[in-house]
Amino acid sequence: MGHIQPQICQHGFVVVFLLLSLPWKGADCQLEGYRLNAQRSVSVESCLCVEIPCTFTIPLYRTLSTSVTGMWRRTDISDIVASTDASKVSQRTKGRFTLTGKVHKGDCSFSISNAQPEDQGEYVFQFEDGDHKYSYSSYKLNVIVTKADSQTPSYTLCAQRSVSVESGLCVEIPCTFTFPSYRNLSTSVTGMWSRPDISDIVAASTDASKVSERTKGRFTLTGKVHEGDCSFSISKAQPEDQGTYVFRIEDGDIRYSYMWNKLNVTVTNLPEPTISPVGKLIAGKQITLTCTSHPASQGCKGIITWEGRRNIENTTNYERKDEAGKITSISVIRFTPSQRDHKSSLTCTVTYSGVSTNSSITLDVECKFPLFLFLTDIKYLLTHIGFIYPLHLLRHRIVNLSYFHCCITLPKDN
Repeated sequence: MGHIQPQICQHGFVVVFLLLSLPWKGADCQLEGYRLNAQRSVSVESCLCVEIPCTFTIPLYRTLSTSVTGMWRRTDISDIVASTDASKVSQRTKGRFTLTGKVHKGDCSFSISNAQPEDQGEYVFQFEDGDHKYSYSSYKLNVIVTKADSQTPSYTLCAQRSVSVESGLCVEIPCTFTFPSYRNLSTSVTGMWSRPDISDIVAASTDASKVSERTKGRFTLTGKVHEGDCSFSISKAQPEDQGTYVFRIEDGDIRYSYMWNKLNVTVTNLPEPTISPVGKLIAGKQITLTCTSHPASQGCKGIITWEGRRNIENTTNYERKDEAGKITSISVIRFTPSQRDHKSSLTCTVTYSGVSTNSSITLDVECKFPLFLFLTDIKYLLTHIGFIYPLHLLRHRIVNLSYFHCCITLPKDN
């Protein structure tokens, strides 16, 4: 450490200058306080998926808001491959790369599904939170995509190995396949997805006559099979749809089942919407309540309605799209509760394509101003406001004279 001799100022004060060798960079040339912990290299087999756990830190004197935007980008082509802001994500990786971590909590984990050879490259994490922006450029994640194993040469299929869909909702399953280069598929090739555990069940096919009545109209082979596209969709999912599916092509003497690439479909219960905030309401004070649906695919997004509440002053409906393309429906209502609304119910219903679910709350309304009534004062009070009512009868009419629930309904004299 270097030193500079103290200098005596003309006013008699001593000014001491110290040359401090404070570190401003941490390991790997990252700014002090900004660190990222994750694998430096990850390998994934073509068409498969991989999870990349990741955490990061910021200086102790800084904080991140819940609206912070996190993103992973390619260093060579500047594509944003995954982000908490779906609008920033490249179309090339949308729906396959997902930022799974809660960025505001320092979690930058992300996943890759249906990996493609062009996904190979270097990636960097960065965040933006108002004027607080930082790129962990000293840390680079190298993604290596290897060839798929266990498939007959030239016969390959790329799709998710597992997909989950809520009962009554829909899901899209992107899928591509290849076949030997010395063979050609005609435009009349038949493609089909079948259940190997139930041999007579063809869930989806380009030949409608082959499709089971149980899935007809709900399972659709959307891809152009002659172009190597085996994508299909499920709508109005049923519990019995859960199982394993295999893709097969038939085109003259070309017949092949992609048994190495079985797709597992899981059907889960449809979650109820959430109503927030939940708590005590003040009579005469406007309240805002929000009903939020479970995320659903574009083709079966939810429509929200409210029931059980009179005189709703304002209702606003909107949608939020995540980076995977799923739609969350949101409805906001604003109203002013009265004491009469106490213990009444309010129900939010989300209607999807062919199915609905709801959630209810019981309104807990408090008086805006407390009213203290004492039996010795009631006769005086009623006399001076123009009511005369026998005290011994009134006692039986006074109910719930607590601090909050203090409304009294006086009956008319007979």
